[in-house]
Amino acid sequence: MSTKKISSLHDDLELPFAERGMPDFDSAKEYPARHEKIGRHGEFSTFNEFLQFGFDWSMLRNNESCDPRDLSREDFFQLIRNVLDKHYDLMTASIYREWHEMSHLDQWREIESVADTYNLSDARIVRTRKDVVDRKQAVMLIALEGADCMRELSEVEKLFKLNVRMVGIQYNRENALAADGLTAIGRAIVTRIFEYGMIVDMAHALPKTRNDILIIAESLGFSAVTYSHGATVKDLRMDSRGFGFAERRGITEQEISKITHLGGIIGLGVTRPFFQNIEHICQCIDGVCQNSGNHKGVGIGSDFGGVPNHWEIGIKTPGDFDKIRDLLSVSFGYGDDVIEDILKLNIPNWLYHVLPK
Repeated sequence: MSTKKISSLHDDLELPFAERGMPDFDSAKEYPARHEKIGRHGEFSTFNEFLQFGFDWSMLRNNESCDPRDLSREDFFQLIRNVLDKHYDLMTASIYREWHEMSHLDQWREIESVADTYNLSDARIVRTRKDVVDRKQAVMLIALEGADCMRELSEVEKLFKLNVRMVGIQYNRENALAADGLTAIGRAIVTRIFEYGMIVDMAHALPKTRNDILIIAESLGFSAVTYSHGATVKDLRMDSRGFGFAERRGITEQEISKITHLGGIIGLGVTRPFFQNIEHICQCIDGVCQNSGNHKGVGIGSDFGGVPNHWEIGIKTPGDFDKIRDLLSVSFGYGDDVIEDILKLNIPNWLYHVLPK
């Protein structure tokens, strides 16, 4: 294969920086110290989540800083530019907070702040389909995970002007757009999102909401619909942590068929509770291909930056995707070109067809 780069439909690039604070740091070892209060399960400090993107400590030293506590958000995004070019063809960077704990005004302030950070960074931001053509450099798609901030139609244009191009309607709980299904304003806003050439993400949306989104997409003939990161209901049921919410969080075989036949795309996670091992991931990739009748409707939503250590199953950084490549080739008989499409090209190729001109 010509390159080892990957594309991802979902990553929490900015989340560790924003949510967890800076870690304790052992300057002598040039490595984060164990910080039991960071992370719900006492995992290592937030910089372990940065390492998931292929970030390494030599980048800090080259930045004339061995202490990550000295690294500003702006410094970090200058460093991530090098990571993008080395490891990615395309990264989808999400904007996420615990929206339900914030006022409407504060929600928008946070979205604008993060979007500005992305837009002012040295990353090449995807705005139109032209931005995913002739990709000599990696590109970044900005996504909003959980549309709790949206209350009226004019806010679709507001997101569009911030260069947000993917919108997750719901994050596991009700908001103004959706409860158990889309509300009236939710249906109007989803329609307007499609009309703007933006993408509707069904990951984290509840089952009735997902069904309502697919009805609108099908009735209007839009293919800008995705399930950006996760697994099937069956896959989640195999994990004790995923069993209880498998029907709410997982996607069904019928939904996979509808999304791919509409021309949408499925992004699969690469960690627990979605999958138990790398072979399990490959089995699901193969299952989506068999369901849709081709391999063009499946990609990866790695969720890097939001993956604690205890969820890892062997895919810790972009370099670990070689394990998926090898297994798809040896055990499933996939050719190099098909594997390259699944792990790298399907997502930008799909974006070219659904984004505005």
